[in-house]
Amino acid sequence: MKMTVEIDEKKLSSLMKLTGITTKTRALNYAVSAAERNARRDKLLSTPLALKDLQSAIDPRYDLGELRAHEKPVGKGGKK
Repeated sequence: MKMTVEIDEKKLSSLMKLTGITTKTRALNYAVSAAERNARRDKLLSTPLALKDLQSAIDPRYDLGELRAHEKPVGKGGKK
């Protein structure tokens, strides 16, 4: 979609340098996508969790100690 907008050139140039994006169109698409992703994350994080949600978040059969006991130690060269 084509549209005319006023954009702060310094901010756009800074974004392009930081990301390595070489075109203004791609930089704007990146910025819109990042803003959408941040808004979705913020909405998700602002949603309160009920106690039942927290209780069912981890499988009750999960035992970290038991998993670690069955791991083989890493030898020289990083190989198991």
